[in-house]
Amino acid sequence: MATCGFLRAASLRARVRELSAVAAALPAAVPLRPPAPRQQAKRATSFEAIGLTPELAAAVRALGFVKPSDPQVLAVPALLAGESVAFASSTGSGKTLAYLLPTMQALRQQELSAPSLGRQSGERAKARPRALVLAPTRELAAQIGAVAKALSQHIRLRVRTAEGGTTLRETILKLENGADLVVATPARLLLLHQRGAVSLREVRHVIIDEADDMLLRGFDESMRDVLRRCPPRTGEPPSPQLAFVSATLGKAVQHVIQREYPDVRALIAACAHRTPPTLTHQLRRYTGRDKLIELHETLLTIHGGSARAVLHSLAEAGLAVGGCHGKMPEAARRADLAAFVLEPPTRPLLVCTDLAARGIDFPQVETVLNFDFPATSSLYLHRAGRAGRMGRTGTVLSLVHDSEHRLAASVLDAVNRRTEVHT
Repeated sequence: MATCGFLRAASLRARVRELSAVAAALPAAVPLRPPAPRQQAKRATSFEAIGLTPELAAAVRALGFVKPSDPQVLAVPALLAGESVAFASSTGSGKTLAYLLPTMQALRQQELSAPSLGRQSGERAKARPRALVLAPTRELAAQIGAVAKALSQHIRLRVRTAEGGTTLRETILKLENGADLVVATPARLLLLHQRGAVSLREVRHVIIDEADDMLLRGFDESMRDVLRRCPPRTGEPPSPQLAFVSATLGKAVQHVIQREYPDVRALIAACAHRTPPTLTHQLRRYTGRDKLIELHETLLTIHGGSARAVLHSLAEAGLAVGGCHGKMPEAARRADLAAFVLEPPTRPLLVCTDLAARGIDFPQVETVLNFDFPATSSLYLHRAGRAGRMGRTGTVLSLVHDSEHRLAASVLDAVNRRTEVHT
């Protein structure tokens, strides 16, 4: 699997800039349903201005956000109005809050109008969530769950996570106290449903995060199985509201959504299919030599196959490095991620596969180093989006062999010329 690395140390910047830089900001993809144009959000100075209640606006301000981002201004009112949408916005632009805030507000208002909703005793120890957030990886599900739980402290909603990495019994015990919103990977949620720990008959909102991954890359059948167990989508209450969310909604995803969910409206933010303008993109080309040797020389310049080989090689060189790839034991992966996000980090270099490229928020990351150049422009967007989040600066540095140069040049040419990137 392709390998990349994330680096946090501020001292890396000066040396990285010595490498050849190419421009920033990847451009637009084809709109979801022609002629649906990119939509420029109206400016909003407060969360109340986009329809949030004072209690939920206070909850998001408690997380450190002063006003909504442009993508949130675009998505929140549509979701509050009950629309089903396919929402595309750049990495690091606040998509998680863009769907959590209106969904949690809807849950709270439903509960105020019918206090017993979702809390019937019924079958023993069976949770009846009214909202689901489905994510492709346990790391992303855990991150989304943490944000939702932080918000729920202000509005008294029961948020539960159901992802791998914990025992099934631990998750079942959490669900025995009920759930209003469940954040889960599809496979774990289906297993819980089969065990009788959760009912999906009262689900009114379903959010599919990283929608292109979920629809095209191995999660589609389990995701559809979850939807089949929810109330049917008849267009009338209690037909569930759907939200497909991603930084990239390419042609293949567009066709699937149009064919299977024709009522879903496209919301394509102006920043969609772009990397943040605060990112610098750089290319280091090499010819006929071991890429690991090249990597060491690059790392030395900036002070410093497979993810396992890279991780072992860097550790042998004495670098404080952690890993995040599917071959690692879950406990080791979590420990390395925790060491990476510490202040200050005890492992400031993280070697990853694309497992960490989608959705996971590392706000302190300053540099993304592509050891294996991504095979598609979509993957480049997702990897690059781990840096330069929410207005911060960052650098994307790619090691490119002659055999990879054509692909790399086409992606970076699009970066430089701000032309359309087909995902």
